[in-house]
Amino acid sequence: MEQLWKDAEALGWKVNAEAGTIDGLTAAAVAFRVLPCEDRAILAVRMAEKKCAKLQSRLAQNPAFSTLTVLPTDNGIELHFPMTDIPAAVLQDVLETASRWGVELASESFTDKLETSREPAVAYLRGALGALIGALIGALPWFLVQWLVGWNMWYLGALVGIASFYGYAFLWGAHDTGFALGSVIVSSLLATVGFTVGAFFLGGDYALLVEFYAEEGVRLTTMEWVREIASWIGGDLLWSLLCCGAGLFGIRGRILAYTHEHIFLRGRR
Repeated sequence: MEQLWKDAEALGWKVNAEAGTIDGLTAAAVAFRVLPCEDRAILAVRMAEKKCAKLQSRLAQNPAFSTLTVLPTDNGIELHFPMTDIPAAVLQDVLETASRWGVELASESFTDKLETSREPAVAYLRGALGALIGALIGALPWFLVQWLVGWNMWYLGALVGIASFYGYAFLWGAHDTGFALGSVIVSSLLATVGFTVGAFFLGGDYALLVEFYAEEGVRLTTMEWVREIASWIGGDLLWSLLCCGAGLFGIRGRILAYTHEHIFLRGRR
């Protein structure tokens, strides 16, 4: 151990043989403390636990440190590996390597946390509301054509999904791909199904159906009515939903561009 103290001092590290510590600074400007008697080294670089596992895997590529473990602490990370008769040059190498990779992984960890936790809960609420409003606006041309002309132009369902996303983005919804897609899909389903079913009952088709069976003198059970209504609106609903999905597929690149927008570019449009 005495040789380690001497070599550490030659490297410019601060040695306290009585306390059994070696302090210094790596080339990556990371402060460290080595406690050879305890087989551990402390580096002042903080990172998430999963990043510690990644760093450990990288360091273990060196057969000499296959048993090395990396643990997170409140103020950094700890490296645990045998230090009995370890040369100062080998100790320096592992400290420099760990600090260099550690800074890189810590930066990734900070960016990941910033990207996921920067947006408040209200951003998710804005997004869900915007998606619903957008879907309703997208269904408006479909509604007007059917109301004014009497044509059920189900292919206008494509506008529902597209407008739903732009409503989400217009109200600055959260930049979370899963949540954005979920909000747009659910809102589009509600608008499309709601419009199709509402148009059937309020647009006169249901009244015509009731009148037809009344004239024929046929009385249907509840389940027969359900099947009859489903067959009446099922085709239009299916095609409108397919068109809605096609519309979303067509703007998939725009959706991903929004949800992967860099945090410094996010803000009101």
